[in-house]
Amino acid sequence: MADGYASNPALMAALLEVPKRKQGLVGAPIDILANYRRDLSGKAAWKVRGTRFLVVTVTKGDPRAPGTVFEAPDGTLFILRPAATRPQADALAATAGPGTRVFAVRPYWGMPAKDWIAADPEFWKPNPMARSK
Repeated sequence: MADGYASNPALMAALLEVPKRKQGLVGAPIDILANYRRDLSGKAAWKVRGTRFLVVTVTKGDPRAPGTVFEAPDGTLFILRPAATRPQADALAATAGPGTRVFAVRPYWGMPAKDWIAADPEFWKPNPMARSK
C-alpha cells in the first residue's frame, strides 16, 4: 500500500506539505494503519458536519467508550467520538476513562475529503483543498 502512495508524486508532494504547516505545533508523528471495527463500534453514525472536536480514546482493553473503533495490528484500539463544542468534547472525555484526549479539527490543516468539504463548506473554507474546487 505504501508503494502506491510513494509512486504518486502529486500525492506525496501534498502529504509532505502537511507537516511543514504544523511544524512547532505538534510532536513527532506516529504512523499507524488501523482497521475499522464495525463489530466494536457504536450504532451512532459518523458525522462530519458540525464536528469541531474529536474525542479519541486509545486502549488495549475492552472499549469502554462508545464510538467508532479502529484497531491497529498490535491490538491497540482507537475510539473516536465527534463533538460540536469544546464543553461537549470535555464531557465525553471525562466519561471515557484513561487514554482519552480531545483534538480540535483545524479546517486549514490536512486534506479533507471532498464529501467532508461538501457537508460543511463554510467550516472548510480556510482549507486550500476547499478553495481549489
